[in-house]
Amino acid sequence: VELPRWGFSQAPLLYKNLVILAVQSPDAFIVAFDKEKGDVVWKSGSLGLPGYVSPSIVTLGGVEQVIAVGASNRGATEKGGTAGISLENGSVLWTYDGWQCFIPIPNPIVLPGDRLFITGGYNSGSAIIQVKKSGDKFEVSEVKKFTPEECGSQIQQPILYKDHLYVGSNSNERMDGLTCYTLDGTIKWRTDTAKGQPSIERGSFIITDDLMI
Repeated sequence: VELPRWGFSQAPLLYKNLVILAVQSPDAFIVAFDKEKGDVVWKSGSLGLPGYVSPSIVTLGGVEQVIAVGASNRGATEKGGTAGISLENGSVLWTYDGWQCFIPIPNPIVLPGDRLFITGGYNSGSAIIQVKKSGDKFEVSEVKKFTPEECGSQIQQPILYKDHLYVGSNSNERMDGLTCYTLDGTIKWRTDTAKGQPSIERGSFIITDDLMI
């Protein structure tokens, strides 16, 4: 695997007796190792090119699973994908390729109702998808697609707090400021620099005691 420009920087993930890594090779995108012995327990198939999204564990459709995001190439002629991966055997439970980014960084955020919010910079925009479990299978549908002008966080992790989603909607291409969305994707407010408010650029932010810092 060719070393990405900024290296392999994803955080390892610990789960029960497993250490889960985003290896991102063509035949093993996510690999789970026995944390005591180091043996490979399972590996998933390809999800695209290497990116910078750390694997995370979420519950969708009542099932704990690993969420992973693969990158496209520039121009998206070679697609990446967002996928749910079985913690039991590494099989891909579902995939979504309606959103493409050649340098994905932020993790998808779980929204109420088995939905995921996916975002990135580089004019990739954002998306809300819904993941449903029907019998032994999962189904994915696209709830909302955001243009780059509407929403896109290049680097910083969005925050879900109470019934709103906060996104640093800034990237190399646009500086629209820190933006608050309702959970259906409607903009409630944003710190637009044209109004003399700070864009926050691509700085980090946290929320504590109902205060954003």
